[in-house]
Amino acid sequence: MKPRSANRLFLALSWVGLVVIAGLPFGGWVRWMTMPERDLDLLVYDSTVFDAERRQHNGVGLMMTYLKVPFDNATDYVGSSPGGLPFGTWPSERPDLIMLVDAYGVYVNDQADLDPNGEIRITPSFARSNALDVVRWADEGSVVMAEFNMMHEPTDSATSELLQGVFGIDATGWTGRAFENLADASPRVQELYDGAWLFEGPGIVLVGTSVGDQTRPPDLVVLLPEHLEGLTPILRADADPGGEETDISFGSWFALIEADSAADTELWINLPVNDRGAALLEEQGIALRSPFLVWNDNTVYVAGNIASTPAAFPARRIAGALPVLKWLPSDGEAAVFYRVYAPLVERLVELAEL
Repeated sequence: MKPRSANRLFLALSWVGLVVIAGLPFGGWVRWMTMPERDLDLLVYDSTVFDAERRQHNGVGLMMTYLKVPFDNATDYVGSSPGGLPFGTWPSERPDLIMLVDAYGVYVNDQADLDPNGEIRITPSFARSNALDVVRWADEGSVVMAEFNMMHEPTDSATSELLQGVFGIDATGWTGRAFENLADASPRVQELYDGAWLFEGPGIVLVGTSVGDQTRPPDLVVLLPEHLEGLTPILRADADPGGEETDISFGSWFALIEADSAADTELWINLPVNDRGAALLEEQGIALRSPFLVWNDNTVYVAGNIASTPAAFPARRIAGALPVLKWLPSDGEAAVFYRVYAPLVERLVELAEL
C-alpha cells in the first residue's frame, strides 16, 4: 500500500472511531428513553431537609432517574419539608424498597433561624411505630437500607435497638469525621472538648455518645497529623463483586459499629493512624477498622453519610453509563458516589424487583 493511501485509510478509520465514540452517549440516551419505568414501590425517609436542594437524599433522586424508578426528588419521601415542618405520610402498605437516609433533623438557633448547629429541633425524631413497621416489612420481604445516623441521636434508645436488630449490627456510640481544618468543627463538637478549642489544620474527630442501652457522658477524641498516616479514613475491601480492590478516601460522617457474626461485611472503614494514634484509640476501646457495608439477606446498613452528595451525575439519562463511570479516575465524594453508592442502589433496586 502506498504511504498516501495508508494515511487516507488511517484518517478514515480515525473518523469512524470518533463517530462511534461520539455516538455511544447518544445511543445510551436512546436506550434510556425507550426503557420502561420500573414498577417499584419506594419509600424514602429523610428528616434533615433544610432547603429545596434536599441534599441529604440528593443521591437517591439521581440514581432513581438513572434506574427509571418513579421518584420525584421534591415530593416522594417522608420526613421533613424544606424548613423542617413534617412532610409526607407513612404508608400503610408494604413498600418494595425502603431507604432510611437521615434522622438527624432540622434545628433552629436561639433567634429561631434555621441552623444545622442549633440546639432546638423542630422536626420529630424517627418514631418507634415507624421502626416497628420497618421490622415487619423486612420480615415480609421488603428490601431495606439505612444510613449511618439512623441509630444515633436523636433516635431514642428503644427505637435504635429495634433498628440495630433489623440490620444485624451493634452501634458503639462512636461517630467521626475528617476535617481539612479542625477550626471548622461544629460548636456542638467543640463544646465536648475539655478546654479551649484551639485546633487548626487537618485532623479526624471521633465523638462518643450514648446509644441503645449504653449510658455515658459524651466523649471526644481528636486525631491530629502526629497521630495519622493519612488525613482521611479509607474504605477498603479485599475485593468488590467485580473482583477489583476498593481503596477510597471517605471524608463525610461515619459510624463505628460491630456486625453480627451472621452478617456479611463487604466494605470496611479504616482509620489511618500510626502507632501513636493506635495507642490513643486503644485507650478508648476504639477499633482501627469498622464494618462499613453490612448485608443481612434483604437488609443493608451503610455506616456513613453517602446519599448526601454534590455529584451531578450528568450521565444519569444514559443507559449503561455507570459501569464506565465507576472505573474512571475519580477521588473523594465522586469516587464514593460512583464506586460505592451508585452500584449499591442499583443492586438494591434489582433485589427489590425479585
